[in-house]
Amino acid sequence: ICVVNGILSPSIVVVNLMVFVAILRKPRLRTASNTSILCLATTDLIVGLLAQPAFVVFQASKLRGNLNKVPCFEILIARFLEIFCIGYSFLTLNLMTVERYLAVFHPFWYHEKVTSKAIILSSFMCWTIWTALFLGVRLTLGINSHEELIITSGTVAATLILTSLVYYKIFKLARSSVNAVDFSNADIQKKLRETKAARTVVIVTGTVFLCCCP
Repeated sequence: ICVVNGILSPSIVVVNLMVFVAILRKPRLRTASNTSILCLATTDLIVGLLAQPAFVVFQASKLRGNLNKVPCFEILIARFLEIFCIGYSFLTLNLMTVERYLAVFHPFWYHEKVTSKAIILSSFMCWTIWTALFLGVRLTLGINSHEELIITSGTVAATLILTSLVYYKIFKLARSSVNAVDFSNADIQKKLRETKAARTVVIVTGTVFLCCCP
């Protein structure tokens, strides 16, 4: 586990920095959709720069002897970063799912209201609320409390349910658009592009979920 995380940590950092460079260097790529990707890349950078190294240090300390001899600060840092990064990642995925839903089902409102600044502000608000919530839970109820497990599990489950429902609706709309006679070819191609983007969100969500399962 330590070796795998030790290899993945720098790889995650490099890949996500490349995402930042690719999007920020080209003005035409600075869309609301790509901004949500940058927000997810930010959470991934936190994982690669902080969470995984802390996890490796914690696991390496366990290998040196009994778990009771592992310094408390190593356990606290590893657990804090683990829970915070899970929350940041899944809340950002929820925002990406909502962004895709609005782009497909409310395109006029989406192009008027959903901007890069709105995406960044929404992400920052979600991260702030998550941080405040868990700091409150841990300061009042302690580490690894039952309430902490319920909140974390509920967030993960809600993300999976929301993503599944939204993609199912988008898939149905895409099929009906292809078969409809009152849609122009441009409309159909646009719906298919939005469906492809939503499918990417589903794949990313599933990948993050599988990585968090162990």
